[in-house]
Amino acid sequence: MVAELNRKVGVVMASASFSPDRQEGTYETYGLLAPALGISIAIAIFAIVTQSLAANGAISLSATQQLTLWLVAAGFIVLLWIAYMICRAYLTARAGRAEIEQARSAAAEADARRDEALAAQAAAEQKVKGAQEQLDQAREDAEQARAAVAAAIVHRDEALAAQAAAEQKVKDTQEQLDQAAEQEAKVAWGPWKDGSQEEDRHAWVPPAELRRLDGSPVHVSTKAVFPNGCRLVPDSISEAQDDDETETQGTVARINRPQPVYQCRVVDLNPELNGRSHEAVVILDQMPSLPSWARYALVEFDDLMITPYMTDRIRIGYTLHAAGIKPAEDREKTA
Repeated sequence: MVAELNRKVGVVMASASFSPDRQEGTYETYGLLAPALGISIAIAIFAIVTQSLAANGAISLSATQQLTLWLVAAGFIVLLWIAYMICRAYLTARAGRAEIEQARSAAAEADARRDEALAAQAAAEQKVKGAQEQLDQAREDAEQARAAVAAAIVHRDEALAAQAAAEQKVKDTQEQLDQAAEQEAKVAWGPWKDGSQEEDRHAWVPPAELRRLDGSPVHVSTKAVFPNGCRLVPDSISEAQDDDETETQGTVARINRPQPVYQCRVVDLNPELNGRSHEAVVILDQMPSLPSWARYALVEFDDLMITPYMTDRIRIGYTLHAAGIKPAEDREKTA
């Protein structure tokens, strides 16, 4: 009997063990079962001891009393089991409710996370949409930039073509000016260029107010000597040699020069010369550093002097001597 009672108590104690998540219910179960269990064990020990004393004749108990004793002990044990089952069922139900609450909490948390995930997904979709719009805008801007570049290329080509046309017009105009100047020079030269008439009869002479017979040099301006201007004969500037004395009507021989001098030929545009030569020779003190001038360019002289002299044929000639030569300042006015 004692062994059986101990086995049942061990079963009750083993059944009272709960999982860690039910520890609080286990403590409550022990709080209810421990006093009842102690009382039941005491009653069982009392019944066993009483039965042993009755069996040894130390006390006298009737069969009814012994049966009542064991029924009472069994009743207490049954009540303990019933209380234990009730407590267990209560704790199990409470644990189930707690689990349900936890499940609900987990479900609510899952719903919240799902909502957050949906919100994040919506935000991501919005960002993707914004990025797509930006990409479309960037593509549109790129297309506009390509169109602008193409238009700029077209404008550049048109500008280059216009520039080339303008340069061609300038070139053509320059050629026309050169041709006009050359034609003007050819017209001014007249028939004396081919030597068909005597050079001394058709030699160049200055305006009437500068025709002097005393032979003294006179400082004059280019405008006074060439009232209608003069044009430089192309490639006519060279160093004056002794052989050039005849060509320059004795000019070189009349100049006291410690160093070489130079000469150039110009075309006098004075229409009053009529049948006389329009070509005049000018002696220069130094070789000019001339830029790339147009052919038959209008020129003027620095520190110009004119000197009349008697030729070998007892005729009057004129020597022109200048310190330097330069382009005319006001070509249109001079022309």
